[in-house]
Amino acid sequence: MAAPQNPALAPVDFNVNPPVPIIFVDTLLAAKPVRAKDGTVGAPRYGVNALIAMDHPQMQQMKDLIIRLAMAAFPDRRDPSTGQWSSVGLTLPLKSSDKEYAKGHLVLNAGKPERGRPVGNEPGALLVPPRLWTINGGKYVQFDGPTRPAFAQLVWDGVLASLAVQFKAYLGMGGGVTCYLNDVVTMNSGDKIEGVRADPAARFGHADSFAQYQGHVTAHDPAAGYTGVPASPAPALTQNW
Repeated sequence: MAAPQNPALAPVDFNVNPPVPIIFVDTLLAAKPVRAKDGTVGAPRYGVNALIAMDHPQMQQMKDLIIRLAMAAFPDRRDPSTGQWSSVGLTLPLKSSDKEYAKGHLVLNAGKPERGRPVGNEPGALLVPPRLWTINGGKYVQFDGPTRPAFAQLVWDGVLASLAVQFKAYLGMGGGVTCYLNDVVTMNSGDKIEGVRADPAARFGHADSFAQYQGHVTAHDPAAGYTGVPASPAPALTQNW
């Protein structure tokens, strides 16, 4: 019989709205490999980076949720000098970036989808892509199957989009909190961001799309100095698309 799931590792649904700019949009349409800081290349994945402005109305709620998940999964982590709980050494999905286009924002790294993902990471396991949407005539329109490639015309680096994500704590690879991407709703508007990639011509099909942001974050930890437990659990953030 399988061991019971640790409730601290259960994913929590969260809808990012009002819309935010997203970048690395080619990885919404095709899974790309992740290059680690040591140069090794991992399995392909779908994903996107969202630029969350410091004054976004959900900023504090996201930070509280991420820290609450981390504290539940790693309750014994303490700063030896203060005795307070510390996030040092954990990988968190909300980071401060040193990139020009992200100044004044935190970067939310949303990776492979969680909804519908097979249990475990067996070789050859089906990687379910995120669901892609726009709004037409006041109704959600999904791009799926043969219509999926048409979504490329509605997204660009800097486009405004709402996201349905899942935050989840994990124990492996040093531990932390990850952010899965399940739905993207493009607003089909927003300023295009230039210079996101090292190779401006590499829009769709770049061999190492995710390598462009690996290792390009500052030492600033958004959770640094966080000593309090969020006052109460975040409300259920679910929505029928």
